[in-house]
Amino acid sequence: MASSMNPLEELELAVAAEPGAASIVATERALLAPSAALTARSQHRRTADRSARKVESLIVRQAFRIGPLRLLAAFGDASELSEMVPCFRLPNTASWFAGFANLHGTLVPVFDMAIFMGIEHEPKAAPYLLVFGKDESRAALIVDGVPKRLRMTESERIDTPALPDALQDYVPLAFSHDGTVWLEFDHRRFIDVLARQLAI
Repeated sequence: MASSMNPLEELELAVAAEPGAASIVATERALLAPSAALTARSQHRRTADRSARKVESLIVRQAFRIGPLRLLAAFGDASELSEMVPCFRLPNTASWFAGFANLHGTLVPVFDMAIFMGIEHEPKAAPYLLVFGKDESRAALIVDGVPKRLRMTESERIDTPALPDALQDYVPLAFSHDGTVWLEFDHRRFIDVLARQLAI
């Protein structure tokens, strides 16, 4: 009687009858062709490379608000966030100098950037002191609400928009993130300029 099995089935039965043949057949079935294996490995490498580039291009900033301004500072530059505390003013000083705040027994100069820029603080936002620097070099800005960590990519970088004259020298970069323009803020230079003006 003619066999109803196809040649491949007959071959598998014959091989399976030999000692150890079952494991050999299973192994051969499990192995990928070299071209398929190399293609899968290449795709995995490309995916890993894309992920690495994405992580490398991530820009992390401390984002804070002052009135209509949305500002960024390098994450870690701000050393402390404090609820608004009384500030002790000095006579005959500029209106944008709020005075000295007692933070942990140390007097820290506080600058009101909104007054300096001629803008209004957000009326519904609670004021906070965002402290930059450490030890004797500490200084604080009055900000609106609690700052947040912002993660952006280089692709979100945009041309610096038109800015008030009082701000132009302190914004080297700008980003557009989720439809909001955020300005990279050179707080060190800004605070240094205001401190020197107070010393005059």
